[in-house]
Amino acid sequence: MMTSNCPSWPLQDLSHQQYPGLRSGPTFQRPPPQLNGLTALDQRSRRRRPGRLSTPVPSVPCALDGVRVRRMGMRDLQTVKTLMRSEGWNVDFGNMAAVFRIQPAAFFVVETATGDVIGHCSACVLDKEVAMLSYLLVDNQHQKQGLGSLLMQAAALVLGSRTICFYSVEDAIPFYEKRGFQKRRFQALVRDFSLAHEDFDHLSPPMTFSIFKSSAVDFSDVNAYDKIVHGIERGEYLRKWILGSQNVSFVALESTSDRVIGYISMSFASGRWDINPLYADSDDVALHLLKRAAEEVGEPIRTYVRIPADSSSAIRLFQRLRDVQHHRVLYMMSDRPLREISSDKIYSLSTVCYGLV
Repeated sequence: MMTSNCPSWPLQDLSHQQYPGLRSGPTFQRPPPQLNGLTALDQRSRRRRPGRLSTPVPSVPCALDGVRVRRMGMRDLQTVKTLMRSEGWNVDFGNMAAVFRIQPAAFFVVETATGDVIGHCSACVLDKEVAMLSYLLVDNQHQKQGLGSLLMQAAALVLGSRTICFYSVEDAIPFYEKRGFQKRRFQALVRDFSLAHEDFDHLSPPMTFSIFKSSAVDFSDVNAYDKIVHGIERGEYLRKWILGSQNVSFVALESTSDRVIGYISMSFASGRWDINPLYADSDDVALHLLKRAAEEVGEPIRTYVRIPADSSSAIRLFQRLRDVQHHRVLYMMSDRPLREISSDKIYSLSTVCYGLV
């Protein structure tokens, strides 16, 4: 149905002390006919926790007898992997397993009475306010029978009062809109975009700014620039996830003032470099950041580029490099309004750039 991959950056421990709203997930069994879906479970949950789930979750009947939704275990990883591949999903299973080891509470499977896994749902916590639904999949033979709704409700119960967001393809939007989610913004996803040395031959050396590794720049300066783009201070999220030690990241500084005017971070997963993200004050700054990152990882490079679909500057820049075709449009969905950010400095979105309205 939908995918919006969790980050491939180093992940923090999600203990109950650090994130008190994250609860250990119970096993969900389809209740008797008089208790449809997860209504009874939600009533028990609402007595314990205030917030978004203080209003009843609608009853969701399931057309299959003997089906249950339960917490995913390590033994299910290979089964889920097989299911996803049989449905044609291209997933970084190494990253998925790493996220599961750190954040297992919001991983679920749905299985038949005979123990066959026929669906999967997982989410990852981004901060104390927001969680991202990573994967939601029900095999083709068992769709439109209420299983996707049961999986989503299971994840929502353990995520507490956090806003839930995710990327969706257009065909799946009606499914989510019926469940209280709304479109917030859309983006163009360019798959397998490649960069080579000749793409940057036209560039002259920068005259008004210089490019440095992020480790050589005061983090507080990068954090201040990131806050200009996002409207909030992301602090440790920026330090550990976006500028993490496993990533290739560079910062552009204005020569006269040493003011940050852009940065890029690239992470490696599934045989490609993911631009996570590219923010800059101008096309020239963005191009030089791309060039420096490409030189660092070696050329040519394969990468994902997540271009904001309403950003003419980003589209223009990548069309200068290659004959860009928008392979796919994804929509950011959420059950609550998200923070507003300006797109004029965003040339490639982060995987979990959720602050969109």
